[in-house]
Amino acid sequence: MQTANLPIRYQIQGTTSVQGSLTQICSTVISEGGYNPIGRPFSVPLTGKTIPASETPIFSLRADTSSSNYKHQNIIPNELQFLTTGTNDNLVYRIYYYPAPASPGITGWVNVDSTYSISQYSSATAGFTGSGGILVNSGFAAGKSSTSLNNLSDIFTGLIDITSNINNVSDVITVTISGSGTTNFSFSWFEID
Repeated sequence: MQTANLPIRYQIQGTTSVQGSLTQICSTVISEGGYNPIGRPFSVPLTGKTIPASETPIFSLRADTSSSNYKHQNIIPNELQFLTTGTNDNLVYRIYYYPAPASPGITGWVNVDSTYSISQYSSATAGFTGSGGILVNSGFAAGKSSTSLNNLSDIFTGLIDITSNINNVSDVITVTISGSGTTNFSFSWFEID
């Protein structure tokens, strides 16, 4: 097993009214030699986005659990970039993690690449609820500037990966922005089999 993304689980199921029993003694998960995942890189750029006055999602990412290629792989965010081009532009960004089954309520999901990727993204704002997520990072940009957060993989490793729960409901990461002006945006991640 290359990526164990679900907890150790035992289940007994009967096909008749006869009651069954199960005795389970112990379980363990051991990683010998450390953990250094290498995966396929992906990126989505969005250009000329208006920065709204109130907090609004600009980008969301999740696993496409309906894809036949999806086998509970890990999606690990890697880098986030903003480029503001006006002298009076100002931007506040926030990154939220929604562990399944929590959801930001986003609609308009698009497959990144139906052949190579198991991810879907959305740049839609419709349906955003803003509740149920965990704020994992935030930052600012002002004037003509570039803001790059290239240590997302430090946040999204180990206990926090984008995958799905036992019911095949995906975790979601959502980036929101607020302020004024316009921005160009890029988000990159790795998919680990």
